[in-house]
Amino acid sequence: MQSQGWKEMEAKINTTYFITKEELPFSKFEGLLMSQSKNGVVLNNIYANKKSCAELVSFLSEGFRNDPIHVLKWKNYFSLMADRTADFGGTENETVVCRFVRDGVPVICIWGHKAVTHAHAEGIKEAIVSHSDDITEWDRRVVAFRADEASVDLGKKGGVAVLMRKDIPDHVVFHCLPHRLELALLEMQKSCKSVKEVCDVLNLVWKTHHYSVKSSRDLKALASELNKEALKTNSSTWDTMVARRQPRVESVYQVGRC
Repeated sequence: MQSQGWKEMEAKINTTYFITKEELPFSKFEGLLMSQSKNGVVLNNIYANKKSCAELVSFLSEGFRNDPIHVLKWKNYFSLMADRTADFGGTENETVVCRFVRDGVPVICIWGHKAVTHAHAEGIKEAIVSHSDDITEWDRRVVAFRADEASVDLGKKGGVAVLMRKDIPDHVVFHCLPHRLELALLEMQKSCKSVKEVCDVLNLVWKTHHYSVKSSRDLKALASELNKEALKTNSSTWDTMVARRQPRVESVYQVGRC
């Protein structure tokens, strides 16, 4: 490929990386290329549609994955961390992360991301193990496994950790510390009467303006008179994740101040 061709391909790969990093739809690919063309970047029509963008994403993901896999092949020990999420199509995916020491420093890298065929312990274990095909005797190198508080992961009778221990009897199982801290904080909110009363009042303020069009309109009018911004709020009890509940509580509190 000639020098100009390399430059054009580099621009398209960089654009693909931007779309992936910003979690934009592939349909934005053509528009971004057109915008670059208007700014003087010379681009041809090869690999210039959303289908090509998807192919380039797959190419990039393989490249990013191959580097840590090559490093892991020479590591005697590493640990695994797994978590699940659902995409926009409702498909449950298992993301596996590995942690190892490189140049004397602990590092974390993505080991793989795969759709779960069945969302029970056997299916999740299969999704985790399927990433290990590129590493010889990987089960002898895994020293620890970490997951969140879900019973399907850490259940004492049939969880993923129990199933993995049959193949890797010596590995250590960790309950994710941030999840444990969140559970402790949420338990405190339920058991502490004063904290619960504050959350109930803030949630009542949210319900008043969320379900009543008149109250919402009056709030916007009042905020305009006070030169304040009427924030769009969400329920403070909608989610169990503390990190996502905090901004919601703050927004409801700001509305209450108006």
